[in-house]
Amino acid sequence: MSGKSRLHFIAGKGGVGRTTIAAALAQALAQAAPPSRPRVLVVEMDEATTRAVGEHPALAATLGRGEALPPEPVRLSAHLDAARLCSMTGHEAFLKGHLPGGALIAAALRSKAVRRFLESGPSFHELGQIAHLAHLAHSGHYAHIVVDLPATGHALGLARLPESMRRIISAGPVARALDQCTLTLRDPRRTTAWIVALPELLPVSETLELVEALEREGLPPPRVLLNRWPADPFSGDEALREAAAAFFDAHGPVGGSVAFGRLQEAIEARARLPAARIAATLPHLTGRETRALVDALATSLVGVAL
Repeated sequence: MSGKSRLHFIAGKGGVGRTTIAAALAQALAQAAPPSRPRVLVVEMDEATTRAVGEHPALAATLGRGEALPPEPVRLSAHLDAARLCSMTGHEAFLKGHLPGGALIAAALRSKAVRRFLESGPSFHELGQIAHLAHLAHSGHYAHIVVDLPATGHALGLARLPESMRRIISAGPVARALDQCTLTLRDPRRTTAWIVALPELLPVSETLELVEALEREGLPPPRVLLNRWPADPFSGDEALREAAAAFFDAHGPVGGSVAFGRLQEAIEARARLPAARIAATLPHLTGRETRALVDALATSLVGVAL
């Protein structure tokens, strides 16, 4: 997975706004790109992968499309494209580019029997998607590629896959491609792992576990995006917030106590994360349609993404 594209992997539990953040981050990167720079691409995993973790692709809907994204990138705006990573597209691109007679072998992939074999083989599906991502990164069209991963566990599995397969495949073009993929994933100049989390105690605990697991796999230190930060009327005034806490403790459930409790939990949750890991704290925006929400979050992320 060489090429010049910088890769951004967006991970996080279901329900934290991961796909919305992926779309917003891609849009922020596109907004920051000068006219002379290559474009930005945002991709989602294909349906077979998302079904395996009990989810469905959501990026197309978030981007306002009424149909699934195709494997070939489609233009969304002046600097932003979108696509769906497809294992068969990746297998075909790899065979054509690396093996003698690759074009003939790639043609054989169109056989239903061969396709069923590759889809059922252990890790073949994920390898095909990595190959598709590598093909897009090699194209030279994109300065950045943002990957919306389907779930937290998939981020860890993807990080482990190239090295795990390398222990099985000892030599040849596939082994060399896996080595290059491992180097790219571990290169902080080429890869950024982003973890989207809510500012709540349990999600932050799960985020800390994922951060440690990804670092054990040799990935660059992940960056955390705390999404849906509750409104803070105290504007960082610690003394005023402590006075409010004393008031609510003394008077029990009264107007505003629930919202104050959410803010207190958010502050406690954030304090558990190393400050250096927190890339941004994004506000809880309500009453907006998806497109407007993506636009607002993209504005918040423009200075963070690069």
